[in-house]
Amino acid sequence: MSKVRWFLEGTSHYATMYIGKKWGNNFPMYFVCSFPRSGSTWLSELLADYFNLPRPSHYIFPIGFSSVIHTHVSPNFGLKDCFYIYRDGRDCYLSFYQYLLKNLIEKGEEFNEFGFWKKRFKKGDYKEHFDENFSIYLETQFKKKWHWGKHTLGWIEKSKNYKNVELIKFEDLKNNPLGIMTEVLEKRFGYISISSLEEAVKRQSIQTQKNRPKDQHRTFIRKGETGDWKNYFHRESADIFNYYAGKSLIKLGYEENSEWLNIFN
Repeated sequence: MSKVRWFLEGTSHYATMYIGKKWGNNFPMYFVCSFPRSGSTWLSELLADYFNLPRPSHYIFPIGFSSVIHTHVSPNFGLKDCFYIYRDGRDCYLSFYQYLLKNLIEKGEEFNEFGFWKKRFKKGDYKEHFDENFSIYLETQFKKKWHWGKHTLGWIEKSKNYKNVELIKFEDLKNNPLGIMTEVLEKRFGYISISSLEEAVKRQSIQTQKNRPKDQHRTFIRKGETGDWKNYFHRESADIFNYYAGKSLIKLGYEENSEWLNIFN
């Protein structure tokens, strides 16, 4: 992606968020927020399918029409009416790391973050240095203001004060998409069409998305699995995650204590 397009997309997105924050109910606009790689794209597709609305992606001009908008804004942004989906942070970071490697390998210097990560990662084959680079990646990500723990807990805390911030746990949605979507939509809108929702869930299932030809994929689809982090984390990466977000795992109910680290002994 060129720097010009990257700038236009970023600017347009935040202009769209401002429009939605101020006048979104007039269209209406449905916002789906999350920490990256938490399933928000999938949830956005489900909602867009059910409501028969567009889900603009990679737009370079602000949006001001009925649509489903996908975003990763922090909880201190003035958005008070949205769906927030959250996921085990270990799976989030693993998925994003895999996505990063895919772009570094396939796009090379054309990838806008190529130079940033080239300076930090171990030189050589990315797959050969998977563990070392993953640790570097985690340290870098956790130094950001809104890392997974702060982003997720911040939105959950915000939902206590704003009734129109609907929380959805990715793992629950994956295990029971029709049931969870029914519960969330009935709570938010009252009456819903079960038959329309059943069709939307069927069309937008993760397996259906994976089986589509690559040129029909709207986003990068890895596995959508839960607990896949156990296959890729190692001692150092686990310790890094636990240092910065171990307490968040416990608060969100993903772990009862820090004994999950014992699997790496």
